[in-house]
Amino acid sequence: MGWEGTRISQDDVWWKPPNGARHVSFHQDSTYFTSISPNDIATLWIALDDTKSESGTLEYVPYSHKWKLTHVIPKDFFSPEDYKEAMINASK
Repeated sequence: MGWEGTRISQDDVWWKPPNGARHVSFHQDSTYFTSISPNDIATLWIALDDTKSESGTLEYVPYSHKWKLTHVIPKDFFSPEDYKEAMINASK
């Protein structure tokens, strides 16, 4: 990416039960890093256990890094009716 270096800005642990977990709304992580300028953020996800798509695992949208930054936190971020709604709106 042409960076001279990198640093860790934040680390999180997301624990979800193996069955019955709800989705988290699609979002852009850069929305939460407003104090970093320029807002060049890369997210790394490491699964510590096996995952299943029906348990609301992480999904990436190919080429979404080229979309305009929205800086909008999706409504119903946790357990939304339609977790893809924000993604569909951002892709327009």
